[in-house]
Amino acid sequence: MTIAFDSTEVALLSRALDRAWLEFGHSGLKNGDADAVVRAALTRAIVEAADQGERDESKLTAYALAHYERSKADITERDTFSRGT
Repeated sequence: MTIAFDSTEVALLSRALDRAWLEFGHSGLKNGDADAVVRAALTRAIVEAADQGERDESKLTAYALAHYERSKADITERDTFSRGT
């Protein structure tokens, strides 16, 4: 279910994305991924959580970073499995 966000909520989502991006840069998760790809993934995760009703900036930020880290682990696992290593 996708809902429309009002201007206050958009500002909240924007702050959560900015915070997630800043924390991502200091987290050690960055390892050659294109910035635009990472920002898009963080944005999708934040909107997904907000779409489910989350409105806490810290939780939105944490969710986005955790979601990105899980998706990176899933990709690495699939790559390893497909190569047979």
